[in-house]
Amino acid sequence: MDSSTPQPDASEPSGANRKRRTTAIILGLAALAILILLAIVYILAYTGTFFVRPDWARALRIPTATPLCARPMLSLGPAGFSIEAAARPADGSLPAPASEPGTAWWVADTFAPFVFLLTPTAEMPDLGAFLQPGDPMVVVWADCGREEFVLSAAESGTPTAAALLAQSGSGIAVIVRPGGGAPAYLLLGERPGLTLVTPEPTDPNAIQAEITFGDTVVSEDGKTMTTGLTIANTGGRPITLAPEDLSLAAEGQPPLAPLSVEPALPQEIQPGDSLALTITFPNPGGGTAVLRVLDFTADLYY
Repeated sequence: MDSSTPQPDASEPSGANRKRRTTAIILGLAALAILILLAIVYILAYTGTFFVRPDWARALRIPTATPLCARPMLSLGPAGFSIEAAARPADGSLPAPASEPGTAWWVADTFAPFVFLLTPTAEMPDLGAFLQPGDPMVVVWADCGREEFVLSAAESGTPTAAALLAQSGSGIAVIVRPGGGAPAYLLLGERPGLTLVTPEPTDPNAIQAEITFGDTVVSEDGKTMTTGLTIANTGGRPITLAPEDLSLAAEGQPPLAPLSVEPALPQEIQPGDSLALTITFPNPGGGTAVLRVLDFTADLYY
């Protein structure tokens, strides 16, 4: 008869080992549940299913989904083209995307001017025959952003890449490549001018004028910006314009005086006359600022 005491199986975990293993499993499941919860929060916040406070979203680094509005489109008068992006070549030349009639290739990261390359459609092979100066040139982006221009000129030939990619201009430039051996040409567009009309004054000595704003261009080094405007005297008394009648201010910053004005001030504008000015200011940064001309103000975007 064997009276020896039975020994525990070495392969069977002890009570302490089982407890540690159970704790590890519980902690692992808890961590997995937290990760799943965070993933759900990110997805729902990103898609806008529920609202997350902006400060919380920034703290948690939750990205914001950009709402899609429509397929990006470039409209040139009656013609419409879907927009695709084309990366800039490393050598600084213009890209050479596939020739797809009906597609406008936006040269990525071009904004001043926006640069597009396209091949006309078979239904409208000669855009130059359909477009006239002043016709609309409209860009609608996928995020609902809209850029409006008017055709200012049509030039034959293909411009140099450096001139367009320097990004020191404004407006929009569309290079049309008809194919079939036909020469390329360039369509240039500028933003339509903004006109401020003063209301009928109660004071007979008050200034009456119409101010039309042109393009605003930032210098290549980013230190200055130049804007053009025309002041028309619609009242019955002369308007005297002095340097102190012009200023530019970004939000929360003191007004900036112009660095230069062409023609030089002061100038007197007689009733019925107009004066075109080119004004250069220090660049206040920020992309938008308030321009003051006499007693009138307007927002500038650049």
